[in-house]
Amino acid sequence: MKKIVMIAFVAAATLSFAACNTKTEGAQGTEVDSTKVEAPVVEEVVVADTTALGKYEVLVNQALTLSEAKGDAAATAECAKIAQEIADLGKVLEKELATMTPEQAAKFAELGKKYSEAAAKAKK
Repeated sequence: MKKIVMIAFVAAATLSFAACNTKTEGAQGTEVDSTKVEAPVVEEVVVADTTALGKYEVLVNQALTLSEAKGDAAATAECAKIAQEIADLGKVLEKELATMTPEQAAKFAELGKKYSEAAAKAKK
């Protein structure tokens, strides 16, 4: 089970930047995106579950919402920031995996799979 969760997390972390549709700077300076797409409104969610797993779930859901806004520089920047937070929190959760209940471990694996599938879809 630990190996499956580890593989799912590594895949999610690897593909997280691809899901955000990030662009690198060219040799001439900053790259300008000529497409203007309005960013979707992301509602601030009051986190009832203050555990690391609850925070991880909120971040994954925010990243999935932002990854749908292709071509928007603000959404891309926010998605990259959230992707880093997801990766950092994922490392913490991997360390806590041994103390998780089977339900929590399954939820962590499901969220990792959901995030990596969205990243793979956005990469296409």
